[in-house]
Amino acid sequence: MPPNVPGASGVAEIQESLGDFLGAVTVQDFKLTMTNLLVKGDVAIETGTSVMTFQPKAPGAPVVTENGKYVVVWKKQADGSWKLFRDIFNSSEVSAVSSRHCTRYRSRRSAAAVSNGTNPEN
Repeated sequence: MPPNVPGASGVAEIQESLGDFLGAVTVQDFKLTMTNLLVKGDVAIETGTSVMTFQPKAPGAPVVTENGKYVVVWKKQADGSWKLFRDIFNSSEVSAVSSRHCTRYRSRRSAAAVSNGTNPEN
């Protein structure tokens, strides 16, 4: 669930959501640091921080480093492996590229929801 946009579920929506952003930048470095992990039965909740450095593809755009945080929920599978169940993240800073990505994605999701009669905020 990226910041400032409706949540994405399923492979196609997640790829679309991330695809717009990744199409507009070149990621130079990305680090996740887990700060807490709580495991209760077949569910695990992970929280942490992130640092991502990227170069926007727009000519002359400066390299951007964003600090953020995340919460991930994992579910244990029958075979003992863990599968990502929920993922939410946000930046501690606002960049022009991430702001444009969020606005473009929110507009496209809202238009699609109106055309198929669903609520884009769900």
